[in-house]
Amino acid sequence: MELKRVVGSTYYVRGSPSTLIHIQSGIAYVIDPGHSSKRARRIGKELRSAGVREILVLITHYHSDHYSSRSIGELGPARVLAPAREYSLIASGKARTLLTYGYPTSKPEHFILHPVEEVQGLEVLDVNMLREVQTIQLPGHTEGHTGFSTEDGVLYVGDAVFGDRVLSAYPIPFHTRPCDALQSLKILERLAGRHDYFLMGHGGLVRRADVIEVLDSNAKAIERGFVEVERALSRGLGTPGEIAYHIISTSRESQEKDKALVGLTEIIVRGYLACMYDDGLVEPFVSHGGLAWRLARG
Repeated sequence: MELKRVVGSTYYVRGSPSTLIHIQSGIAYVIDPGHSSKRARRIGKELRSAGVREILVLITHYHSDHYSSRSIGELGPARVLAPAREYSLIASGKARTLLTYGYPTSKPEHFILHPVEEVQGLEVLDVNMLREVQTIQLPGHTEGHTGFSTEDGVLYVGDAVFGDRVLSAYPIPFHTRPCDALQSLKILERLAGRHDYFLMGHGGLVRRADVIEVLDSNAKAIERGFVEVERALSRGLGTPGEIAYHIISTSRESQEKDKALVGLTEIIVRGYLACMYDDGLVEPFVSHGGLAWRLARG
């Protein structure tokens, strides 16, 4: 069986990302169905066997590993709802790759991890559309990243929180605004006592007793990212590409030629620099390599 019961009417499907499903009164709320059409086909079959009459697909954010037009189609007829601040990026594949990788292309061959597809029939999520599921704003990973809470006490945190395997796979956590991601972790800490389970997009199911430890690990990883960026700046490395390559080469020398990892880390570094700039910690200047950054003087 693809669906595993968490509690009550809430289920999940293991994967990367994991998918949360809440079934109530013949309606299935499918949160982040993932990119695989094969897995979605099996989920759709089980939903129909369970007597589901209507499917609402809820997307937490625009990154392409959390959905695809093919996976959504394999679920069966469904309404697809996206947070307002993520809508245009989910609708436009090239806009999505511009923010994810820095280049408006849809070619997956060299440095894009997942094929980029346009999503048809997308609707802007209105909380009034949801009767059994509540939304929770968790910005940081992306600007409009949204979590979903079921009435059974299960909170889908998407990519606001990562498991240990993902934290160890990247030199610094993948958040477009890491300072905002830290604030979202504080929100989740306050919500921890109200939920029996957290489900991460990449990391699996976490029981209430273990939530604070997982949140703390994520906060420490983000804070280490700020330290790594500051250390690179102090050594005279100023462009996001230079900083990203330095961070990867000093922590994961064997991966320094990984085009996707270098590209993603460069975008992550830009997020760290933006937060530091907002706090007056860095300043821009023009170098032979283009726009660069240094620690603020004074």
